[in-house]
Order: sequence, then C-alpha cells, then structure tokens
Amino acid sequence: MLTPSPKKIRYFTVALLLLGLFLVACQPSPTPESTSGSVATAAPSRTPKPTPNTNLTSIPGVTHVPTDTPDEITQSCCADFRIAILQAPTTLNYWRYLGEDNSRWTGFVIGDEAPSLYEYSASRIATRPDIVPALALDLPPAGEQRQDFWVIPVKMIESVTWSDGEPLTAHDVVFTIETVFALQLGETWSDFYPAQSLAAVKAVDDYTVEFSFYSQPGLSEWQYAVALGPILPQHFWQPYVDEALANLADVPPPQTCDGILTETQQAACQAYAKARRSLYAVEPVSPPSGGGYVTAGFTSDRTIRRKLNPYFYAAGFKISEYANGAWERVFPDGTLQQFYGEPQGEPLLSYHRGPFNRSIEFSIYESDVVAYDILAKGRVDYVLNPDSLTDEWLRQTAQASEIEAYTSAQNNLAYLAFNLRRAPFDRLEFRQALEILIDRERITQKDLAGLAYPADAIVPQQNAFWWSPSLGSGEETLSPQVRFETALQILKVAGWSWKTEPTWDPITQQIIPGVELRQPGGDPMPETNLIFPSAASDVLMAVFGQEIADILTNLGIPVVAESLEREILVNRALIAGGSFDLYILDWRLPLYPGYLCQLFTSTNDTLLTGGYNTTGYNNPSFDALCDPFLLEPEAQTAQKLAQQMQNLLAADLPYIPLFNPQVVDMMHTNVILPYSPIFGGLASSQGFQNDTRVLNK
Repeated sequence: MLTPSPKKIRYFTVALLLLGLFLVACQPSPTPESTSGSVATAAPSRTPKPTPNTNLTSIPGVTHVPTDTPDEITQSCCADFRIAILQAPTTLNYWRYLGEDNSRWTGFVIGDEAPSLYEYSASRIATRPDIVPALALDLPPAGEQRQDFWVIPVKMIESVTWSDGEPLTAHDVVFTIETVFALQLGETWSDFYPAQSLAAVKAVDDYTVEFSFYSQPGLSEWQYAVALGPILPQHFWQPYVDEALANLADVPPPQTCDGILTETQQAACQAYAKARRSLYAVEPVSPPSGGGYVTAGFTSDRTIRRKLNPYFYAAGFKISEYANGAWERVFPDGTLQQFYGEPQGEPLLSYHRGPFNRSIEFSIYESDVVAYDILAKGRVDYVLNPDSLTDEWLRQTAQASEIEAYTSAQNNLAYLAFNLRRAPFDRLEFRQALEILIDRERITQKDLAGLAYPADAIVPQQNAFWWSPSLGSGEETLSPQVRFETALQILKVAGWSWKTEPTWDPITQQIIPGVELRQPGGDPMPETNLIFPSAASDVLMAVFGQEIADILTNLGIPVVAESLEREILVNRALIAGGSFDLYILDWRLPLYPGYLCQLFTSTNDTLLTGGYNTTGYNNPSFDALCDPFLLEPEAQTAQKLAQQMQNLLAADLPYIPLFNPQVVDMMHTNVILPYSPIFGGLASSQGFQNDTRVLNK
C-alpha cells in the first residue's frame, strides 16, 4: 500500500494517455511487461551473447511531414484505414475499460471515444509542460480559494456534439465524475478523479464546469489527473447508471473494503461490487463517441469496424507547435488561439485534425508473424503493435515494397537494480564502479545495432520538460581503458582489493580478469546473483545482462547469471521482494514522472509496504522532495523538483539506467501521418486514427 501524504494523494496518477495522445496502458503505476513463459533456465556468465539483427541501419525514419498537404494527396484521399492488432478488445464498454479491464488492446479501439478537457501536446519541449486544451478554451486555470474549497472553473468549446448529434456539455463532465464517485469506481477511474482530493463538480452553465478541491491541488491531482479525465455521454449512459445505482438503495457507502470487516461493512462492499458489475456488464452497440470515429462493433469474430464521426469537434483544427514552446490552435472559422508564448520561427510541426478516412477496420491476428506477413502482402495498412517488431520481421517487412518505417523512442526505461539491503551492494563505490564500466553508448549502438538509446536518467531524455539536463554528462566519450582505470581507482580508494588485481591489456584492448575481489575489511566478494530477461523475452535486455555478467566476472566476482522468462523474473524482483542481488527489467512510463516517488520513496519499500521500491532505497533527502513535487501546482517549480530527484538518484544509484528502446512502426507508403517521430511510437497515439490520411491506391 502507498503511504498517503496529509492530503491523501496517490503517488502515481495517470498512465500514457491518448486523445491525440490517450491511454496506451491504463495503469495506476509503472508496470513492467508481463509475459507468460516456460521454466527459468540458468545461464553461466560466459555463454554466447544473444545478438539482434545488425543489418538494420538502412531502415528509413521519417522526421517531418510537410505542413501543406499536396494537391495530389487531397485529390486521392481517402480510403479505409485497415489496421491489424494482435489481441481482441475485451469490451466496448468504456466504464469497464477503465474499471476492471484496462486492456491496452481495448484502448486502441475505443480509447478516443471519450474526449477530455485537456490532452497532451504532440511535442516534448524543455521550456513548457505538455498539457494543452482539448474541449477547454484555455490552459488549466490555477483556481482560487472559496471558503473551505479550492475552486477551478473551466470554460468549454460551445456547440460541440456527440456523434449522434446530442450536445456535449459541462453536464456530461459532471455526470461522469458523479458516477465514478457514486459507484466508487476504482482502477484508472479513481486515478483520473481522486475522491480524496476532488470534493465536488458542478455545471455553472452548459459550457462551464467548476471543480472544487479540498485544498489547492498539485499537478498530480489537477493537470495530470482531473484535467485529462475522460468524459462520457449522459444521455446514453444515464439509464444504465440508474440501474446500477438501484442496487445501492439504503446502502451506506463503505469507507473501506480491505481488512477485517463487520457484517454490515461486508454487505455494503458486496452491494457496491454488484452495482459496478451491473454497469460493467453492459455491452453497448455504437455508443455515442466524442472522438473522430464511432465503434460500430464486431462485423465478424476477427474484425471490428469504426465509422467516421461527422460531428467530431476538432475536425479541421490546425495545430502548430514551435521550438520556443508556443502552441497554436486555429479553428475552422479562423479563430486563432496561442498558448505558452508568441510563436518564433518556423513550426516544429503543423498539421490539420481529421478524421479523413471513411472508416477504420481492425483485423485481429494473434500472431505477429501472420500480421506482418499480411502487411507485407498489402492486405492491411498498418500493424498496431506497441512492442514493435521482432528482428526477423523488422528485416523482412522493411524489404517489402511500398513499406515505410517510422522510428521513435519508446517511453520505457530498462534498468539495472541493486538490492541495497544486502552487502556489498549497499556500498556506493561498488555501484559507481559498475556504472562506469557499463558502456551504454557502445552496447546500444554496436551490440544492439542502434535499436535503443543509452539512458542517462530515470526520466527519458526525450521527455524533455521533466528530464534533468545536468545528467547529460558526456560519459559516453570515455574510452574502455579510461572506464576500467577509473572504476579500479574508485574501488581502491574505498578499500577494495584483489587476490590478483585485474589489469588492462594494451594489445587486445581488453581487461585481463582479476581474481577474488575483496571488500573493505578483507572479506571476499560473495557469489553474486544477476537475473535478467531471456533472449526470448527481450533480446535487448538479455544482451545487457550478459555484458554486465562479463563485467562482474572481469572484476573478480563469482557470478551466477540467470536469464529468466519475464513473468518469473517479475515475481522474484517485484512481487516476492528482495529475492535478488541484481536484476534487469524495464518500466513502461507515463509522461508525468510521479513514478519517481512511486519507485524510490522509503514508504514504498516492497518488503515493508508492498510498494514498488524493490531496491530498499532510503534517502530522507529524496523522500523530503516527493510530497512537495506531487503537491506543487506550478509546472516550472515541479520541474525543478523532479530534476533534483533525478540528480539524487543519479548520485545514489539504486538503479543504473541502461537504455530507452526504440519502436519501429511499419506501414504502407499510402498512409500519410500528420507528423513523426512520435515519442512512444504510433501506439501511443492509437496509430493516429483521427489524423492520418490513407490515400486511395
């Protein structure tokens, strides 16, 4: 359990969001990929390294799509957008999707149907945060104190309608939030609309919604939670909600459903669970959409069709973003809005909002081999795969005619974690020496053929506003010999020694391994267990695992290197808690770095509280920054706090950041994207269903 601050905020608010950029994975916490696998296999430290395909450097990447659409594109636009996905959505019910479902495949199909007041901008710029208006007319207001509450009014675009022509108003916002509260909807709903900080919501008029918080909300409660929250149509869902609420007549709302409960409490919890099941059981047929398309439903067991929404509120908007941080929106009637300063110079990107295509057809292929074969044969336009391609299919699909490759950085972090509860991994100089010896630049560019970017911080560098620029140290320029000599010096100064000291061979330019590394005080280094994903689970992390095992061996450390199926590794490192010396895993991250607190505060220690702090990291200076960061209402101040936290983590090294993977999206050349590259890949924007043009061939 997370230990709440005095304001009872949640440390981790929202996962990757679409609507423009909506939910990729609706997780209230950073979640490592989980893959069922076979029994773990042990690998000695000198087994041959798994190697990805290295003949990939010629795959093209698109860096910019022109602002002005050529006449020939306009004249030949637009066909149906045929998308292959690798799993079927589990529901078309948005309440269930963000409640008990949370399948990213469901999100790819219906995620954009629920609009929001605000959304993420397309670009990541160091000088401004990434929140921009969607249905709202202005940036998120700061609000003001009124009696016992902090009140934030938001004005909405007028005359917006749902796909069935019914008005989309502030009353829909109120209905959505009050339903979340009345049924005590959990999971991602409670992350968007946290009842512990959001006291009430009301419609001042049809196009002004007013939020009342118990106290001034921080970014984690307002801009990156409530402001991004999905909105559902009251006129469609009210009868189903009323039916669910009928289960709660004369039932007092339970304060908790955890722990030992009285009979009355148990009955209340059961009644609320039944009410939620009633709402989640609804499988709607073409529910009204506030996005560019309406999900008509399954046309066969393996096909889902979405039809164009002629009433999409953002259709025809022109969006432009500039290097100085300026963001511009031009309405179809010529109304111009500019935020984050006056534009300077040419735009980084500029595009028109759709929808452009007649319909979207999802075909479900549960094998990526089949899906990419179908793509190469021209029977689909794009494979929406958040995990990118395997090396084999990356190579083969890239060689197919009329296929374009789009390369982007994923918002994922692969890392090496230390068990700081055990000696000698609790010694800083040991972690410092190992970090210097891990040449992330060489491994990512040579061993991994450029399929990943070396990581220098917990927050990826591409997440520019939140990344700490002081961590771009230039360490990547150090030669292997300098790395070795620096690491040796760090250990020696701290009192480490060897039976036989490792040395540098100037002829082979390699380390001659040492024998029996001894800790300060003379005790030999104990046998060290390093666990990492198998090549079948993740070839990139497997390569790093073998490289690090070799480094430890060269230092004179007895190593047991185990490459495990991901599910087994997750259980040992994250669930069992503390059952490791060193491990390698990855997190899929949201844009807002609330995960810094989730992963590293002492109150989230896995062994003590069941939290996500697997390493046992405990630094009061770091802990002291977390509540101020999460409760800070001003983005620029929060940015500085996030950078301070990253700097502390870089100094203390509970994790060594290893790499941020690439994602390579493949699609036919008749598919015209509004812009690229896209941080997180096309999956982070649902394949650009709203704004992509698919030309008639």
